Amino acid sequence: MPLFLPLLLATAPADDPAAKLQPAAEPAIVAAGKACVGVTVDPAGQEARLTGWRPATPDERKGKKTDGAVVMRDNVQLIDRTGSEGGCVVMANPDAAFDTTAFYSDLGAAIGVPIVAGGEEPVTKLPNGEVLVTVVTLEQDTRLVTLVVGNPNSNYAKKKGK
Repeated sequence: MPLFLPLLLATAPADDPAAKLQPAAEPAIVAAGKACVGVTVDPAGQEARLTGWRPATPDERKGKKTDGAVVMRDNVQLIDRTGSEGGCVVMANPDAAFDTTAFYSDLGAAIGVPIVAGGEEPVTKLPNGEVLVTVVTLEQDTRLVTLVVGNPNSNYAKKKGK
């Protein structure tokens, strides 16, 4: 996961991001994950990617250090910077009905590749060449689903690979 750590840190506020997010239903989080796929490799699909999303308010955007779009829909936050050097981060506070097993299954079905739950390196290689990092934290005080989509062929990734 070190490849995408800077992207995640650049977009996450210093305080707990879940604390400011209202609970979100699992289908909304899955839809956000699907919207992220292709952000770094599919220039033709960019226009439709954020259809139905609204720009984050200044308060919702507070603490986000990104030159990409920060948008909201159904209590899910999506931070998106298109292009091979870009990436996409989804953050959501899952609601009480959230089921991790169903989430991994539904997300995998939505993006066309099985998602393996758990593990030390939560990285899934996507058919389009991107990778997806999936982190689910369901502790009582910290409920957060974080999805990061990035391009392992970016200049940053190539520098880290040397």
